Amino acid sequence: MRRVVFLLVSLIITSSLFSQNVGIGTTIPAAKLDVKSSSNYVGQFNGIAPMYMGIFESDVYRGYLGSYSGAAEDVDFGTGSGNALGKLHFTIQAVPKMTVNAAGQVGIGTTSPNHLLHINGGDLFVQSSSGLIRLGYEGANEWQLATTGAGADLRWYTTPNGGTTITPRHYFSQNGNVGIGGFDGAWVPLGALDVKGAGTTSSTNTLLLRNSLGDTLLRMRNDGRMGIGYNGSSYGRTINLGGTGINFYTSNEAAFGGAVFPTDTSLVIWSNSNSNNYLVLQPSWGNTGVGTYTPNAKFHINGAQLIGSNSARIATGYQLSVDGKIMCEQIDVMNSTTWPDYVFEDNYNLMPIADLEKSIRQNKHLPNVPSAAEIEKEGINLGKMASALLEKVEELTLYIIQLKKENDELKAWREKIDKKLN
Repeated sequence: MRRVVFLLVSLIITSSLFSQNVGIGTTIPAAKLDVKSSSNYVGQFNGIAPMYMGIFESDVYRGYLGSYSGAAEDVDFGTGSGNALGKLHFTIQAVPKMTVNAAGQVGIGTTSPNHLLHINGGDLFVQSSSGLIRLGYEGANEWQLATTGAGADLRWYTTPNGGTTITPRHYFSQNGNVGIGGFDGAWVPLGALDVKGAGTTSSTNTLLLRNSLGDTLLRMRNDGRMGIGYNGSSYGRTINLGGTGINFYTSNEAAFGGAVFPTDTSLVIWSNSNSNNYLVLQPSWGNTGVGTYTPNAKFHINGAQLIGSNSARIATGYQLSVDGKIMCEQIDVMNSTTWPDYVFEDNYNLMPIADLEKSIRQNKHLPNVPSAAEIEKEGINLGKMASALLEKVEELTLYIIQLKKENDELKAWREKIDKKLN
C-alpha cells in the first residue's frame, strides 16, 4: 500500500513539475509517459483474461495490444471492434512495409492489397529445408511444387486428399526442357518438350490438341499412332508412326488406307492393301515407279494408263489410252506381227486381178485391210496397218511386174508381125 501511495505521489509531483509529462527513471520525460531503465526488463502489464491495452486517437478507439480476441495464452495486436475500415501496418522508419486490411488481405509492398496475399515490387524468394510448396483447396487434392538440392530441377506433383502418395505430373529441368507426365527419379525430359504417357495401350492418349469447341484436331496415343481430324464420335484419319514407316487408316481405323515407308534404295508410297498400288521413288538412280516396286526406267508404269479428262475411259486391253490429239516428231513401232516379206516368196499365192476386182466391188476395200466401219469402231493398230499397207504395196509391185512381162511379150509379138508385114 505504501508503494502505491508513493508511486501516485511521485506521478503527481512529476506531472506537475514537467508540464504533465511523467518520467520513470528519468527527470526529463519526453512524452506523457517516459520509462527509462538500466535493465532489459522495463515493465509489465498484468490483468485478468481477456487482458488488453487499448489504443485511442483523439478519444476514438483504434486498436489494442493484448489477448482480447483469442485464448488466454494468445497475444493479439490489431484494430478495435469499432474500427471497421482500419488497416494494420508493419512499418520501417514510418513507411508501411506490410499491411493487413479489414478483409484480412495481406499486402507486402502495397498498402491496398486486393488478394489474400498481394506482393508488389522486387523478387519473391521462398526457401525451405524440404524445397516444397503445397497448394490446394481445403478438403481436396493438393499440388506440390518441389525442388531438391542446390540448383535442382523443378517438379509438380499431385497428392490425394488426406494421402501421402505423390504422383509426378510436370518436370522443368535446369536446361529448359519441359516434361509432361510421369517424370521422376531417373526419368528426365530429353527434349524442349517431352511428353510421357500414362500407359502403353492403344486407347490411352498421350497428346491431344483441341479447337475452341473441344474437338480433337490432333491426338497421339501411347502405341505410337497419331490421329488427325475429329468429327463427333469419329477420330478422323489415323497415322501409325510405328514400325518401318508411316501407316494411314480411315475414319475410326475402320480400314487400312496406305503407307509411306523407306527401303534401302527407295521411298515407297503404298495405297490400300493392293500390292500393285505403289509409287516408288529411287533417288540413287532417279527412277520413279507407278504400280511397280522395282522401276527400271526414269518413269516406269505397270498397268493401263489414261491421258484425258475425268470423263475419259481406259480402252479395254490397251496399256495407253489418250482422250485427245497427240503431236510428236517420231513414233517407232516395235511390230510383233509378221512383216510382209512373204509376199516375195516363190510360193506366195497372189490373188488374180479378176478376183481382186471382184473382192473390191463386193467389200469396198482391199483384202486384209480393215473397213471404214471397223476403223471407226476399233481404231487403227499402227503396226498391223503398216504391215497390211506394205503387203498391198508389195502385191502391187508383183502386179506391175506381171503387167511389165505381159507388155514385153505383146511388144515382142507385135515386132514379129511388123517384120512379116514389111
